[in-house]
Amino acid sequence: MKIISEAQYNHVRKKSDGVEIAEGAIFGAMDKDRNIDADHDILSGKNTHYPGNEKLSHLVKENHKAYSNAENTIKFATGIVESLRSADPSSRFLTMNDADKYVDIVDAKAIKKVLEALRKYKKQ
Repeated sequence: MKIISEAQYNHVRKKSDGVEIAEGAIFGAMDKDRNIDADHDILSGKNTHYPGNEKLSHLVKENHKAYSNAENTIKFATGIVESLRSADPSSRFLTMNDADKYVDIVDAKAIKKVLEALRKYKKQ
């Protein structure tokens, strides 16, 4: 398994959008105790071209029609967050804190992120 830092990943992405990162690579914010599982974790902020974020985009695409018909959109988004968090392997919703470390966000913020993605997809 290849471990590279978030800074290294962003440098590679800026250098060439066509660069493929080794499958199964883990991206961390220069903090080996708090690695990002790129295949499953969902990152907030800029440069979020990770398989975990793409997994969320895929779920949004699959569920946008059901979302449009949902009576309670917050409950609908909560279901998506819960399914991602309880999956095996689970997904975390991460954001960079002031100390440049990735931290898990609370469910309310994760639900807001999912609702945002669903609304954004609906407008397309």
